[in-house]
Amino acid sequence: MDKIKLLNTFRRGNDVAAEIPSSSPELYAWVGVGPLDLSRDSTIKFLKNRKVKIADPAKPFYLIRLFEAEKKLIDQDVWVCESDLKNKQDFFIQGEESLFAKLSELKIDPEILEMPYYSNYPI
Repeated sequence: MDKIKLLNTFRRGNDVAAEIPSSSPELYAWVGVGPLDLSRDSTIKFLKNRKVKIADPAKPFYLIRLFEAEKKLIDQDVWVCESDLKNKQDFFIQGEESLFAKLSELKIDPEILEMPYYSNYPI
């Protein structure tokens, strides 16, 4: 998805995802990226629980999540929950420029990101 479409998707409050290379042949891997709504008390509590500081409440906030899951679970179409995820990494990013810089650092091309249902995103 190009950057303009991606930012418009985030402004509508939607997440995006993509399957990415896994660390093992027995695992699938994904990246999920989505906006966090700083006007919601639950979001503020979520960020505080993870000791994430909000530098500028006027700038958009995003969560980039990388994780893997066992192929046998996904292929059997079993409900996957948080405890089933492997090699989880969460990155909290504030600002659009910082978001694209972090994606670049993680070697995630924004063009591969799409609505989660197109990538078999399991959560």
